[in-house]
Amino acid sequence: MLFLPGLFLLAQAPAPAARLEQDVLYRTVDAVELRLDALLPPGDGPHPALLLVHGGAWMHGNKRDMRAFAELFVQQGYACFSVQYRLAPAHRWPGQIEDCLAAVQFVRSEAQRFHVDPTRLGALGLSAGGHLVALLGVLDERADPASPDSVRRQSSRVQCVVDYFGPVLLARTKEHDFDTQPPPELFGDAPDSEYAAASPLNFVTRDDTPFLLVHGDADDTVPVGHSHLMDEKLREAGVACELVVIPGGGHGDFFRKDPRGEYWKRTEAFLAARLKPATAR
Repeated sequence: MLFLPGLFLLAQAPAPAARLEQDVLYRTVDAVELRLDALLPPGDGPHPALLLVHGGAWMHGNKRDMRAFAELFVQQGYACFSVQYRLAPAHRWPGQIEDCLAAVQFVRSEAQRFHVDPTRLGALGLSAGGHLVALLGVLDERADPASPDSVRRQSSRVQCVVDYFGPVLLARTKEHDFDTQPPPELFGDAPDSEYAAASPLNFVTRDDTPFLLVHGDADDTVPVGHSHLMDEKLREAGVACELVVIPGGGHGDFFRKDPRGEYWKRTEAFLAARLKPATAR
């Protein structure tokens, strides 16, 4: 099963004063340099921040895939950070989520440099990227206050999550009445416990961050059942959650068919409510 990001045709020129920092090194793992692109609004801020995570079946894609999102959100006052993470099959799970957690901590450690408010950091991802940001919303805190590394001392939690058609339950074999099997290249011959440990659904607790889930009900790549399961689990735990189901929507094709649809209005409103002061909304 492939997890490919849908076409996104909302792109427009960034605000003239927006500042782009490309290929910022945020982590080095086994001689692999991992970088992000920062698109920053004008002014000293502090600005709310968004971590943007691309899709591509955990095997494909690039941080540049999220540039259109960054160009839109920077105009709304968000500092945007598009992250490159390690890809399978060269890098097996859990390298992908470890990189995203490290990126959150890095952005916080560089809050003054980027003029961001480290207490107002959200995450948005598509498909496999949606899976990764969902994990950012439910995993336990990874900060190590005693670490001599200023990055590792930072919080790894985000203040909100926007998961666009991401899978939340991964299994070696089909579960429920829809497909939950990721590409075999992601896990290799890992045991079933590794699949369970990569499933956001298994980590939901009452202290999780607010979620917005967006999914087309005709998605045959990541079935909408994933988002229904996550919505139910989050609500049962008492976590704030909104679910937007797009009638007839496929795997991201609604970006092209209806670029300013209700789902997009809900996305903007959700992020503003969670990340912007009341006076700035």
